[in-house]
Amino acid sequence: MVVESLVAPLEALDELHVVEVLALLLRVCRDRYAELDGALQSATLDRGDREPYRDAAVTALRLEMPADDPEYLGADELRALATLLRAAHDDVDLARRARDAATAIDEHRGDHTFAWFASRSLARRADEPIPIAPLDAVIDEMGSRSGLVPTPDQLTASPPATVPLDGTRTIRLCPRDLGPLRLVIDGRFHAALDGLFDRHCVRGPAPTTRWAAVTPTIDWPSAFTFDRAEGGFGNVRLRPDAAPAYRAQVMRLLDAARDAGAAIVALPELSLDEELEADIEAWFGQHPGVAIVLAGSRHLVDGERDGEPFPVNRARLFVRGLPPGTRVHHDKFAGFEFDGLVERIRRPNQITIFSGRRWSFTPLICRDFLAPYARTLLTTTRVRAVLVAALSPKSDLFARDALTTASDGQCLVFISNTPCEPSGHTAIFARPVRAAWATAEQRADDRPGGRMATIETSGMSFQSVTIP
Repeated sequence: MVVESLVAPLEALDELHVVEVLALLLRVCRDRYAELDGALQSATLDRGDREPYRDAAVTALRLEMPADDPEYLGADELRALATLLRAAHDDVDLARRARDAATAIDEHRGDHTFAWFASRSLARRADEPIPIAPLDAVIDEMGSRSGLVPTPDQLTASPPATVPLDGTRTIRLCPRDLGPLRLVIDGRFHAALDGLFDRHCVRGPAPTTRWAAVTPTIDWPSAFTFDRAEGGFGNVRLRPDAAPAYRAQVMRLLDAARDAGAAIVALPELSLDEELEADIEAWFGQHPGVAIVLAGSRHLVDGERDGEPFPVNRARLFVRGLPPGTRVHHDKFAGFEFDGLVERIRRPNQITIFSGRRWSFTPLICRDFLAPYARTLLTTTRVRAVLVAALSPKSDLFARDALTTASDGQCLVFISNTPCEPSGHTAIFARPVRAAWATAEQRADDRPGGRMATIETSGMSFQSVTIP
């Protein structure tokens, strides 16, 4: 019986993990609850009365499900599996049994997600290679569910038969019938990302993560100009006469976010130039309390392709714990057309998920997030956080899609926007089950100033303050 094999790893778990793992099993096997309950009753756990554990698991399950939607799956399966594997600690034998349980869960659910992650964890504990087969199965399953197919270079980052134990494998996928968009799952920085997860993103009795949407409120048209080219194409750049005051304002806002205890800071799209980007990089190096900065974006030319300039809209990311000299960025793939103007960029057509063993995030720019196929990719791959830099007159659409993405993908969504309409959202935040967004005016007044929104993800509190 499948559920009997699921219960087997519980023998060596402490009480806390028994509660968490039983909650996981109940979530996964909700449609066969009676069978699972019978298996738990007959399992040999050597714990005396098993009722408190089962009751606690049922309570945990009910807390995850809204009363008006009994079919809602409120658990993140990958996070729950990490709980199961974490319970194994350094016990390789128990890790193998956890892998076997994960395989049984996969058989019950009809996919391959659990076994793959369990194999990765076991490889790091037992110094065993990860067979290619489980990952191929994940790709096959992903393709059957969301129209994804592997690209020919999917295995270029690893030997033919094994996966490197340092977690550097990069998986490349592309959508079927949706053009050349690639999905890259980048595991090179798993140690840094897991460290951020441990320090900033684990639920606890006190608020753990604060996010600041730093939106400069200088009149945007007076600070930036759109350089037109033939055919209505063009790029945005910061006006030289406005640059000093603008840069100083952004740095004041960053200091305010730091003082407010923000772990994640995001600037809007097209909110910086090369000099300001360098200033932000230096600032990030001086303030270790800030974990991630999405440093807005800017237009630049990234060399040449086929003898032609390659203009991009690029967002720089600064992530705590990465090796010195590591540069992380995202290039926009969904350009804008507004009021007769067309953004002149070459589309790299790539979404990158930076993935650790317990946490992952992806950066996007503006209309990237509104692309339905892009959100499908993100929810399918269970990314934990989506960071978006935006400059948009459609902030109501961003707010709507943030709620949908948080619900469908069981992830956090953070959007920092320079709204082009007077009542537009400046800061948008959404999380699973319950979600909310807050608005801030486009500018406080004619004086240089700023608007910062700070949100505590654990308590869902929102605070909006004006920075002079």
